[in-house]
Amino acid sequence: GSRYDKDGNLSNWWTESDGKQFAERTKVLEEYFNHIEVAPGVMANGAFTLGENIADNGGLQVSYNAFKKTVQGKNNIAVDGVPADQRFFIAYAHVWANNIREQEILRRTAEDPHSLGRWRVNGTLPHVDAFVQAFGIQEGDAMYLPQAERASIW
Repeated sequence: GSRYDKDGNLSNWWTESDGKQFAERTKVLEEYFNHIEVAPGVMANGAFTLGENIADNGGLQVSYNAFKKTVQGKNNIAVDGVPADQRFFIAYAHVWANNIREQEILRRTAEDPHSLGRWRVNGTLPHVDAFVQAFGIQEGDAMYLPQAERASIW
């Protein structure tokens, strides 16, 4: 991160401009999550979960790029009619699938800096161009987010 240099020493190596640009880019993600209603009348806290949301966004991008270097990823090989690109994102969604009670939703929202599993999927994927392309997401679809509103951090 910005607080540690290439050797792992505590050192703020970013320029002032780097910090400002990063803050601008991450603000998009923070605001997006601030508008998610996790339970009736209860909104997510985009500032509280921002660090983990950035990690989910960046980790998903890096893992997808690595996947695209595999034979299946390069050729988008379909299995049972489902192209590899779609299977990649479906697998990501399965990782976070859960069924929790409203009381636990409220507790996690107040105490856990990670977004709820549902929003680690539905809040992250609309910002990923490859996901949008893989599923042909377009205006009017539930997970559509205009290009100008997608968080592009890295």
